[in-house]
Amino acid sequence: MSARVGLRATMIICLVASAVFQVMPGAIYTWATQMVAAFLLGLTAQGIKIGVDTLVQAHVADEFKGRVFVLYDMIFNVALVAAVGDRCRDPAGERQVCDDPDHHGRLLSADQCWGSRSSVAASA
Repeated sequence: MSARVGLRATMIICLVASAVFQVMPGAIYTWATQMVAAFLLGLTAQGIKIGVDTLVQAHVADEFKGRVFVLYDMIFNVALVAAVGDRCRDPAGERQVCDDPDHHGRLLSADQCWGSRSSVAASA
């Protein structure tokens, strides 16, 4: 796509699409729509990441490229983990559903977070 419309336009399209995907289907709180939204947001995030990687490759001096890529990838991966942690938060904000004592501090998958959410709501 960027060969036809350019790198800047491709990144802007990905950012706008991300905003749209957060509203629709992301605002509908069912398992299926959340999984569709997560998939679509993952696609647009990777499109943006590829664009940034291209810019770094083209505009950073060779002696700094490795360090810049390491720093950029670390920031990107920390942001992904932080987003998952925030996504598992109880809607009332009272506690983290992923810290449910029934799971003994294990990391939970998205299915388990959603399952825990319904058990938290039922126990309240």
